[in-house]
Amino acid sequence: MHQRPFASFGTTASHSHFADLEIAAADVTVTSSMAAVGSVTVSAAVTVSGAGLLRTLGSFTTVTGSAVTLMEVELGGAMSIGGTFSPATTEFFGTSLSVQAGLSYQRLIVTGSVSLTGATAVSGDLTIGGAGTLSVGDQTLTVSGDLTVAGQGLMVMTDAAGAVDVAGNVLVQGRNSNGSLTAGTLYVAGDFTQQNGRNGCCISYPANFSASGTHKVVLDGASAQTVTFASFGTTASHSHFADLEIAAADVTVTSSMAAVGSVVLSGSLTVQSGVTLELTANLSLEAAANLVNNGTINVAGSCTDSGATVTGTGGGNVACVVP
Repeated sequence: MHQRPFASFGTTASHSHFADLEIAAADVTVTSSMAAVGSVTVSAAVTVSGAGLLRTLGSFTTVTGSAVTLMEVELGGAMSIGGTFSPATTEFFGTSLSVQAGLSYQRLIVTGSVSLTGATAVSGDLTIGGAGTLSVGDQTLTVSGDLTVAGQGLMVMTDAAGAVDVAGNVLVQGRNSNGSLTAGTLYVAGDFTQQNGRNGCCISYPANFSASGTHKVVLDGASAQTVTFASFGTTASHSHFADLEIAAADVTVTSSMAAVGSVVLSGSLTVQSGVTLELTANLSLEAAANLVNNGTINVAGSCTDSGATVTGTGGGNVACVVP
């Protein structure tokens, strides 16, 4: 077994780094941060482990029988993994990269531009930060932890077959998303929170969840969930849902929100006092639904009640016609 410590690492000329790096003969333990400005190849059935970080500007390739279990791997080039790949954290910082499907991603960070190539699972948190862009395409992304879109980050969902299933919370505070959330389905089992993004002192992003078209959010948590918007409205300059399905047993809207597509309530929804729901399309209340309206619900389209329980002290034009 070999150990690889670096006292000073980086990818610029003022720091130490490898050019190309090949690990070919024995297990390697990385005890500190290290970098390669070229490619990294694990060409033998060995284990690369340790509490260190490995950053590569070029490609990262491993063969069958190898194992990469580092604390962190940062990828600036293409990946081609033939063995086990399960770093505690994997970051994609390069441009036009593909996320290889079927690997054991634990914590995933996107600060470059990446696309999914197949069904992808993240056992921990997913963060899209910096100026990162994650394009879901027609693939399925499962996140067992939280999803955070921060900085100037952006998640792109423009294919009807695309699905993102988040078991934890969703926090959106990235750049404006106009035209980037037009199709596909986002499933959320935890809280959904929209906060205005910011770039420096003077640029704000109030439309960082400005969904349109057939994009759909499904709230389906088994525990209590909240929905909070810092900037809500039905125009492209504000954040809003397109289609929305509330299937969870206990959802509370804690701030005013809007939806420009159809809204279906099959679970339980509480609208707090002082909160306004602006719905520009239709509202459907399913037979098993429970609506507690202590705020104001305005429905521009039709409102259909299939036998839901509706209570509360609020108002609006939410009066529904029983079919």
